[in-house]
Amino acid sequence: MKDAFFLLGVPSVLVLLALLVDRARRAGGGAALSFAGALAVYGVLRGLAIQKILSPFLGSPPPYVMNLPVLSLGGVSLQELVGWGVAVLLSWRLTEAALDRAGVAASPYRIATGAAIGMALVCLAVESAAIASGWWIWTLPIPPGPVMRVPWVALLDWSFVAFDFLLPYLLFARGAPWPERFVGLLLFPLHFVSHGLVRPLSEAVPLTGFDLVHAGIAAVVLSRAVFGEARSEPGDSRSSERIAAASALVVAVCTAVASARAGRGVLALATSLPLALASIPAWLPPRGGKLGSRSDEPAAALRETGFVPRLVFASAMVLALTELLASRISLARATRRFTASVLVVAQRLGRRDCRGAEEASRQAIAARPDHPAGHTLRAHALVCGGHLDEARTELTAALDREPTSRDALLLAAELDLERNDPTSAAERASLGRRVYPEDARFTSLLERSLIRRDSAR
Repeated sequence: MKDAFFLLGVPSVLVLLALLVDRARRAGGGAALSFAGALAVYGVLRGLAIQKILSPFLGSPPPYVMNLPVLSLGGVSLQELVGWGVAVLLSWRLTEAALDRAGVAASPYRIATGAAIGMALVCLAVESAAIASGWWIWTLPIPPGPVMRVPWVALLDWSFVAFDFLLPYLLFARGAPWPERFVGLLLFPLHFVSHGLVRPLSEAVPLTGFDLVHAGIAAVVLSRAVFGEARSEPGDSRSSERIAAASALVVAVCTAVASARAGRGVLALATSLPLALASIPAWLPPRGGKLGSRSDEPAAALRETGFVPRLVFASAMVLALTELLASRISLARATRRFTASVLVVAQRLGRRDCRGAEEASRQAIAARPDHPAGHTLRAHALVCGGHLDEARTELTAALDREPTSRDALLLAAELDLERNDPTSAAERASLGRRVYPEDARFTSLLERSLIRRDSAR
């Protein structure tokens, strides 16, 4: 965890300071301070809303638990605020450089669209390194497999910071009309509220409010980026662009080294390399040999041709929504099969039909191989039949998919005690108590584990 502090924490602060100083040099100290202040307010509001409103409303723990908190501002860890600052500034500046090289005027909507992709790249690098280093733990399911160890929702929500914060900030900073500024301010609360809209609209159309709000916000911003007008902005100096590019490389290198030291080896490159590649446009010669040559000609051409490009754009949106609906229908069907198998497992375990419960648990895993509960249920069935080593293997698979799964942690800790490994049991119980402080079973497990460990010394 000390590696995480020196390889991730310290470089992040230095990169943020370099980017803020560069912004002060380009736009003035007031602009840099206003950005830092607005970002701090946004980060605190976002963190408190998740901790105090969203998690209690959904009946779930916070999405992540910090293992190495340094300082906090309003209950939100300082490293989170520093991380948002680095990610937003990097994605903003790299997007401007890419637009400049493409000869396209950088409107707030175009910057936000590109920055959403940039935020996802920063998220992939930083989250992969921080999770591998044990700096924080996500309580949400993680994709199985050795490469992608970041929850998909993390990539999505990091991307939406470009719409929640950066877009309204740019609309105000660049003097957009007041109706646009007002709509921009609504994006964050609208996006936040959508996280509570997780019930499907109907069985036939299993889309949720979460799906529709996210798709709708992205579609509106993208349409404004493609068809909206943009004024040419003064170009940035080469030194300023290279500061952003160098900062991206620093983050990429530090996250790769941190991931490698945490045991990910060459897989660390897979999560950090995309961010390094995103810095390439900033290193290229400016378009036309000089900075600031961006124009609005591509969007103007689209506006002049009128109906056809709009039809193509609308068709693309419909296809994207159709694909989303198809994936949701497939997931809903798999979940129904999974739920039916889970009920059978519970019934057979209640009758002590260990073999039958194991067979039903296999069907649950086949229906939703990504779901940790199927592996946990099979572990219970294997314990019922006395196959403890196989049960531990299933629990490893469950915790690989969701490191803070309540049932998997409880059973794994019990099996650790059964194997006379109180240290591992205490670690699992301690994590469970941090994530689920209201569950007395973890407190009891921790006490038993510590007593067993101390008596063995």
